[in-house]
Amino acid sequence: MWSKKYCDSSGQKLSDVLNGFLDYINFHMIPANVLMKEIHPLGIVPYHIIMNALAYQADPHSVEPIKGTGGGSAKPEKVTMTLVGSLDQDLDRWICF
Repeated sequence: MWSKKYCDSSGQKLSDVLNGFLDYINFHMIPANVLMKEIHPLGIVPYHIIMNALAYQADPHSVEPIKGTGGGSAKPEKVTMTLVGSLDQDLDRWICF
């Protein structure tokens, strides 16, 4: 939600803004209904990531273990976010910096 609001105000593409953060999001911890109704329709998260998250939620032994975050080449030095929407209370559990 914060990235959509930021893109609306700055004119940047959502995929450009979120691309650097995808490695730091614990998709397997996001409820399945949120993954399917809010995240998947955006078309930004690769399908295999969403499918692995859903498979993990159904049976953690059905997929490779979820590795720690930090798969990206570099962590951002400083991140400032303005959280908007009903998911704000859960967002801190899904994103790890």
